Amino acid sequence: MSLTRAEIDGRAWPRREVSIDALGGSVTLRTISLAERFGYLRYVQAHGGADPATCDLPAIQAQLVALLVVDDGGRRLWADDDPALQQLPAALMDELFVACQEWAGLSPAPKA
Repeated sequence: MSLTRAEIDGRAWPRREVSIDALGGSVTLRTISLAERFGYLRYVQAHGGADPATCDLPAIQAQLVALLVVDDGGRRLWADDDPALQQLPAALMDELFVACQEWAGLSPAPKA
């Protein structure tokens, strides 16, 4: 039998635990909604688009990481535009950003 709208709307969406080599441990990523994903894409456009030569890449990376990384209770670890994220090591942010991009459907999945 097909799910009802109430069953779909009330569903708890999955989280994903990802191992981050630069941390020597793992973080949890939450599922974002379609509205959140397109809000992030508007943020990217407002910060120069996706071209690394012209955009504010640190802000763009930090915003996606802030949006997806959560604690075990599902609470975000960082607020929007949290300056602390841009102070983290670049290798760590790169690794977190790629994991967040993949989970949010913002980059092609790696080919097996």
